[in-house]
Amino acid sequence: MKSSSAVPLSLSLPLSARRYTGYEAMPFFEGLLPEDDVREAVARQFHVSAMRPMELIRVLGKDCAGDVVILEEGDSCDLPGEAAYVPLPNTLEEIVRYPYGAIAQLRAEYRLSLAGGQEKIALFHDDRAPLDKGWFAPLAGAPSSHIIKPQIADRFPLLASNEFICMEAARAMGFEVPETAIVLGEHPLFIVRRYDREMMEGS
Repeated sequence: MKSSSAVPLSLSLPLSARRYTGYEAMPFFEGLLPEDDVREAVARQFHVSAMRPMELIRVLGKDCAGDVVILEEGDSCDLPGEAAYVPLPNTLEEIVRYPYGAIAQLRAEYRLSLAGGQEKIALFHDDRAPLDKGWFAPLAGAPSSHIIKPQIADRFPLLASNEFICMEAARAMGFEVPETAIVLGEHPLFIVRRYDREMMEGS
């Protein structure tokens, strides 16, 4: 189907009338998936092979980086409404205390995941509430608004704090950076507003 508003998925996949092969398209889709230990954990949770990226995309593709949604044949592509969110009253408290367990449970129950080698979860925050409240799990492809990264990597014990400091230093130097926050506790959390999501007026 042709569209005057069509845009390419990436520079490596320009608009074309021909169908791209798996070899040509796979690097783009691999870039949407978790890496290393996180990838293995996701694969175990969903009982798929970590060596089969399209199996992982099938279960995780409804809220990818950028403005991309990946659906199976027959899935609805209707935009989700406000009702497609589940309130999570103790989200941050649980992640601070038990980051691996809390994120694994959220990921398994709501099929939420993000690319990269660092454990993280994408959620929606109601900005009318304080940061420790008003968190929701998006359902059926509903967009998330924030990414939460706990400080749990043994190799980089100050990773969340370092990322927050670097972002705020860049802001102080005049660079345009997303809104960030740090939540202290047993496992500090780095929270960043998604720059690839934009709230529309009236939403």
